Amino acid sequence: MTPPSSPYVPHLDISGFAGTWYVVRTNLEFWNERSRRTHPSITYTHRPRTPGEDINAGGVVLGDVVRYRVFDPSTGRSSDAEKTVVGKDTQLGKTGGFRWRGAGPLFLLTSRWGVVAHDPDCAEWAVTHFSATGFTKEGMDIYSRTPTLSGEREREIMERLRSHPQLRDKAVGFFATVHER
Repeated sequence: MTPPSSPYVPHLDISGFAGTWYVVRTNLEFWNERSRRTHPSITYTHRPRTPGEDINAGGVVLGDVVRYRVFDPSTGRSSDAEKTVVGKDTQLGKTGGFRWRGAGPLFLLTSRWGVVAHDPDCAEWAVTHFSATGFTKEGMDIYSRTPTLSGEREREIMERLRSHPQLRDKAVGFFATVHER
């Protein structure tokens, strides 16, 4: 179960949350300009538990595929080939919290993440928080169902994060991701 001090939303409608999200703003170094990763998106799909999987391990299981392209400074554009990171997310009870485990060569990697804010139906935007791991620092992503959000909507989301008692100190250093090159 999620600890009482968790910033994750207390209930998440998985059917509303599932689908493709674009990372439009973030403070995770994984997406910074030095990484040269562009066009980030994440697709979540509901999936059945596999045989032998612990049915007491939590709530719903989602499959996720992170997609991105790599910017090539010599050509001034992003490659057409997508790179992917595949994993599965086990919901912590009915909350917006999840335990992620990598798939394939990333099977040994795990992390905790969760949805900390979203619009009423998860139709336009959501914000996720990722705990620090052995390979990434703690951070947050602002997701949108399209590759852009209006400046007004971004300001509203940032105000919401800065007024959240558990997130205000973490809602710093956000930058826009690249979806254009």
